[in-house]
Amino acid sequence: MQQITWVEVTWQDITGHDAPWVSTEEAMSIQPTQMVSVGTILRERDEYLVIAGTVDVEGAYGNINAIPRGCIKAVKALGRDEQIPEGTGGGEGTKGFVEKI
Repeated sequence: MQQITWVEVTWQDITGHDAPWVSTEEAMSIQPTQMVSVGTILRERDEYLVIAGTVDVEGAYGNINAIPRGCIKAVKALGRDEQIPEGTGGGEGTKGFVEKI
């Protein structure tokens, strides 16, 4: 079985203002938004990190995000799961797979 490492990624996202006109004070007060994403790392590159928030029992991924490295403030390891073997169906069959790092 494959080990899946779960991480929490804290990163900054672009913030915009949709109003056609804003005051100087409003324009100067806008800041990036701090985001937190939890998932398993699928790919690490110098320029970006790809994580998936959902993994199914057959190894397919969902809720995938590519986060530019320049936006990432922190990556924290949360723990490890062994990949759930095919045919367990989740539920009670998945107990005991989580192992803390």
